[in-house]
Amino acid sequence: MADEPVNFFATPSATFAQPGGGKLQLDSIKGRPAVVNFWATWCPPCREELPLLAKIHARYEKKYRGKVGFLGLAVEDNAEFVGEYAHAYGLTYPIAVGREPAIALMQALGNTQAGMPYTVVLDSEGRVVYSKRGMVKDKDLDRALAQLLRP
Repeated sequence: MADEPVNFFATPSATFAQPGGGKLQLDSIKGRPAVVNFWATWCPPCREELPLLAKIHARYEKKYRGKVGFLGLAVEDNAEFVGEYAHAYGLTYPIAVGREPAIALMQALGNTQAGMPYTVVLDSEGRVVYSKRGMVKDKDLDRALAQLLRP
């Protein structure tokens, strides 16, 4: 019997702060396929990956107009600094911060060592259909999302 995929929305709930104030609700991406990326400003591979994620997000927004959710969770505590950093890298999808909750969430999603960057693709019900510790490739995200966006 195959293992049941991990469900993002069944993981322990956590509160993440957003740059500019406010709290992010993880279920803001519920009901649609989504890409969730865990990163940090002090992580060189994360910084190298951010422009790629910005490009992929822009491409999916143009083609699917909000039918694919994107979320960046920074393993940090300073929301304003992360917000400035995300702006400098051209990230236009929601970004939130929370060092401890992000680590706990990564571990619940299968990244037990909390290595970064870490990216998961979720189906519309929150099941993890793809995960990658280390830098993602656009073709891998495209492949994972294509299965979820079939008519």
